[in-house]
Amino acid sequence: MLTPSSLAFFHGGRTARRVRSDAQRQIHEEPAVRLLPGLLDIPLATAPIPDPDAILASRGGIALCGLPGSGRSLALLQIQARWASSGAGGSVIAISLAVADVPNLSPRAVVAGAIHRAGLPATHAEGGRPMLLLLDDWEDLPADRRAIWRSYAITAAAWPVARLVISLPPGEEWPGLTSINLAAPDDDELAIWLVRLLPGHDVSPILAALRREPLAALRHSVSDLLLLALIYPIAGIPDSRSQLYEQAYALAHPLLDAADRRISIGRVALRHYRLARSLAGGQDLAALAALPAHEIAAVAPLAAGLLGDPRPVLRLLWGDGDPSPSALRGLAACLRERPADAPDQGLRLIELLNTSDYQDLWPLIAPGLPDMFAAVASGDQERATRALCLLAERQPGHPLADLLLMIIDRPDADEALRWAAADLLAGQPEQPAALADMPAVADEIARAARAHIIAIAAPSLRNELLGAALRPGLDAIIAGLGGEGRKAATCAALLDDPPCADELRALALSSVPTRVESAPLLQRTLADPSPALRHSALAALASLPADEALRLLGAAIAAAEHDDAARIELLAAAAQLPQREATGLIARYALAERAGVALRIGALRLLATRPDSAPLLLRFLSAARIPELLRAVAAILLGEHGDVAVAPHLRHTLLGDGPPILRRASAAALAALARTPGGRESAVATLIDALARPEPDAALTVQIATSLGALGVTAAIPALSTLLGSRRPTSLRAGWLAAVSALTHTPAERWSTIPLDPNTRAVLIDSLATGETEEDQPSSLDELGIRQAAQTALAAADALAAIAEQRPDLAADLCSRIRHALLHVPGPQPAAGLLGALARAAGAEVAAELEAILDSPEGTPSLRWAALDQLGRNPTIARWALERLNSGGDDPFTQGKLVTTLGELGDQRAIPALRQISARSDADLHIRTLAVAALGQLGGDEADTALRAIISAGDAPAPLRAAAVAALPPPLSDETRHTLHQIARAEGGLPDLAAAIGSALAGAGERTILPLLLRTAQSERAEHAVCAIDAIGELGDQSAAPLLVRISQAATAAPGVRLAAIAALLRLDGPAHLPLLRSHIDSPIPPLRIRAHQILAKIAPGDPQLFAPVSDISAPLALRLAALERLMADHPTLSLVGAILKRADEPPQLRLCVARGLGRSDRPEAARMLLEALGTDGPPLLRRHCVLALGQLVATPGAASVAALAALATLVQGDETPAEVRHWAAEIILNLALHRAENDGRSKL
Repeated sequence: MLTPSSLAFFHGGRTARRVRSDAQRQIHEEPAVRLLPGLLDIPLATAPIPDPDAILASRGGIALCGLPGSGRSLALLQIQARWASSGAGGSVIAISLAVADVPNLSPRAVVAGAIHRAGLPATHAEGGRPMLLLLDDWEDLPADRRAIWRSYAITAAAWPVARLVISLPPGEEWPGLTSINLAAPDDDELAIWLVRLLPGHDVSPILAALRREPLAALRHSVSDLLLLALIYPIAGIPDSRSQLYEQAYALAHPLLDAADRRISIGRVALRHYRLARSLAGGQDLAALAALPAHEIAAVAPLAAGLLGDPRPVLRLLWGDGDPSPSALRGLAACLRERPADAPDQGLRLIELLNTSDYQDLWPLIAPGLPDMFAAVASGDQERATRALCLLAERQPGHPLADLLLMIIDRPDADEALRWAAADLLAGQPEQPAALADMPAVADEIARAARAHIIAIAAPSLRNELLGAALRPGLDAIIAGLGGEGRKAATCAALLDDPPCADELRALALSSVPTRVESAPLLQRTLADPSPALRHSALAALASLPADEALRLLGAAIAAAEHDDAARIELLAAAAQLPQREATGLIARYALAERAGVALRIGALRLLATRPDSAPLLLRFLSAARIPELLRAVAAILLGEHGDVAVAPHLRHTLLGDGPPILRRASAAALAALARTPGGRESAVATLIDALARPEPDAALTVQIATSLGALGVTAAIPALSTLLGSRRPTSLRAGWLAAVSALTHTPAERWSTIPLDPNTRAVLIDSLATGETEEDQPSSLDELGIRQAAQTALAAADALAAIAEQRPDLAADLCSRIRHALLHVPGPQPAAGLLGALARAAGAEVAAELEAILDSPEGTPSLRWAALDQLGRNPTIARWALERLNSGGDDPFTQGKLVTTLGELGDQRAIPALRQISARSDADLHIRTLAVAALGQLGGDEADTALRAIISAGDAPAPLRAAAVAALPPPLSDETRHTLHQIARAEGGLPDLAAAIGSALAGAGERTILPLLLRTAQSERAEHAVCAIDAIGELGDQSAAPLLVRISQAATAAPGVRLAAIAALLRLDGPAHLPLLRSHIDSPIPPLRIRAHQILAKIAPGDPQLFAPVSDISAPLALRLAALERLMADHPTLSLVGAILKRADEPPQLRLCVARGLGRSDRPEAARMLLEALGTDGPPLLRRHCVLALGQLVATPGAASVAALAALATLVQGDETPAEVRHWAAEIILNLALHRAENDGRSKL
């Protein structure tokens, strides 16, 4: 049964629902919520704001504390929205004191009125019912009303059930209230805000803009941030706060006008903008001065921005020159937001603040000061400097230090002002933490000023001056940027700081020579591992007497015993001194047996620069106890020295039986001596004598022949011609037998086991280890003689060609000698190198040489073909070749090569002859096919017409017509396309022709040819099917995929056809068809398996299956080599390849591939692996390639270079190193040491 209490219950429930509904409607009508729905969810406080139920359950009231714009009104709205949407208990009454307060009513009456308007019982005003009272806009109350409301609020905070939540400025909260501070969001919070406010937008540009001026100030105002989020999707990033307000107002004013007094969020900002707009729009600007102090600071910069010229506003605020505190705050706000628009007014404000007590304004204007000082006119620079100095006196500490650092980093600021800021910053008691953090974009002054400040005022950061960021600045200071005074102060500070890095102190020493008086410091820095430190110390050394400098250098060299690079550098400095003792110091290290190879070679080189060094170098050359590498270096240096008196000594060494590296070095020295005016005759005579001997060392013979050719020695022509003789292999064989008789009855693979003296062994194994594969090595003594004869004959022919180029009058005779050798070369294959030498020697007369070879009865078909291939590349023979072809006197083999040569030369005059040959039905089909291909190479309309005629000739052989189609040069002309389509329709049944036409039109992008290609792809002849399938893949038509899938899985199709279909599918659809390919990856048919791996490498270059053959000993060698090359290029797993290198059961070619690959590595472990492989008993060719790989590593900058050089030195100096390995390592070191780098003229060693 219903009772009166039941009715009251239902009535109360309806009231609560209505209050909640009204609150929801009010929230959703709020313009800010309608424009930015996400703002109700953004976190505002440093600690979470409690939910309504939690607030009701707590004791006392809550004060939301923050500056205007910190989001206090939004926080109150969020509390109301949570209550309205969550079904929390009680009621919520939200009151804006700026709207609801009535001066002649008590606060209780105002609250009671709001409760009545909400339809709640009057008893709520006593705080005895669950209710949240939300009070906002405290600052808008006059002072007397604030006092009255404060008394009421203190009473409300003690209510038994209802709770008070009030927004207050900082410092105005009172006991009984729990304070929740609202602060500007940090970067992470701001990012969360923007993501929620702007879902789906890239907010990074906003975050970047808010980190720098002029928009950095917006971070402190939630209203401003909300406005920025509002306009960003439409207008982007504004240039200023005033532009932000203009754009936001233009977007939102219809809503704002309709809502008017019901606005909660942004009401104050809106009022300020409307005030500024009315002032800037023509209303009496003087009204600005009558506003309250906090409103002047808000409205003044907005009005200045809307005017575009801040000076009218600034003049008003300055008044008679003694502005009021509120006007000063307005001036400061204008300077903060528009610092560069009126820098003279900004200076005036700073000057005033420097002499007044308004210290609270400095934090407001500080962010704008860098822009203001940078914008100061040139005439005000002294005034700006004075203001800055006075500011430094008044405002010491971190804020000023940060300001000075920003001015230093401004490239648009006056240079004198920036240096003044640097001096002021250096005088501050503490330096900013960011002093050593160089900006991403910093000019030379910024770097130099920071380096100067660190040097004189930041001892803990001085070692940072050695880093890449600050070192250029330090170098600029020392070079004089900033003036001599700052340079002197910087150097003095570094010198007076013993804990400072030695490199910095030495740099200071070199920059202030008058301070170079500390010999112990110089000696220590001279031996330092740092090259920069040594260079600084050497520069300082120049101010000392020569005797004292030599003493310090000697001590420093002895101290740097583990750093050969440093020792060589110091020895080079000693070599510049005039004392004889310097020569002795250098010679001592050249002779030091315990010193490294690099140091001794470097010392020898420096010794050669000293006066009267020839006797010392001769002693090195003649001393048998000195390592052969150093003797070889001495020999080459003697040749470079140019002293004719050393020629007999070099002759003795060359014609003796010494180490091969020493003999080769002597030959090189004699060649150098032959270039001097007085040394040519004796040096050339010795070289010719050496050439005439049946020398087993073919490399030495090649070197001598090359040198004589480069020198243009005509007296050497008989000796060089001897090397071309057909009996040369026999004489070389006899020479080897005289040296090693056991070669006749010992198999070549066991020659390395014959007991021999080191020199003979080095030459023998060096002669064996030639070429790129094991097949390139001689297998018998006869083959060794033939190969060495061919090697030396080629060098002799090149030398004769070089002489012919220098002496054209002898060219005919020299060509005759080379041609005679060509016609009598033993073996079926002519030497391509001899033909190249003949071409060089013949010059413009190459056609005559070709004529002679083709007409010679002693010439073989292969020689004639090779002669045309090599000599026929010269464009001058085109006319002769055409006449020769037209004469028709050559055999078909030669005629075919003449046809190909004409096509390669590209001479259009050959088209008629080629057209005639291709059309002759009685001509050899092979020659006709070659003529067709040549026409395609020549191209042009005439050739295109000739090819079309052949294609259209129904009586021509189908293979010829197909070859003509394949020869058509792109792009295909319209007429050619039409012809091909006609033939395809009429004669599509001819498989040769169909495949060729389909491929040609597919390459031209003609999709209409697809039906023909689909038919041909099913041809029984595999080559036609593969050609058509490849064309389908090139055409890229997806409709062909079903047929290709059927072909790829057809049991009757040839394996190569199935694989071609898979490759085409992969071109059409990508990796989706990889499972089809994987069935062929391990095919037992090697060509198919290799082709499958090639296809996989194109589609998925990082697929692990590509590397599996490396460790699969059953895989084809070609596949393992390709996989190994891929592995070492893309995934350098050195442990795996190192194991292959050391395994004797692995194929030699695979191990050679590993050695070459390790030479391209940039890791020190590669040098270690190569050195370990040389310790095993591998084939000579492999060991030689391991040494060559070490040499390749040395030429690569980095840690691998250092490790490889150490490995080579170990091989040269090791007592157990085989003679041939020592020889190869020594040759590499010799070349590295004596061939100067092109960039700086220094040795690569």
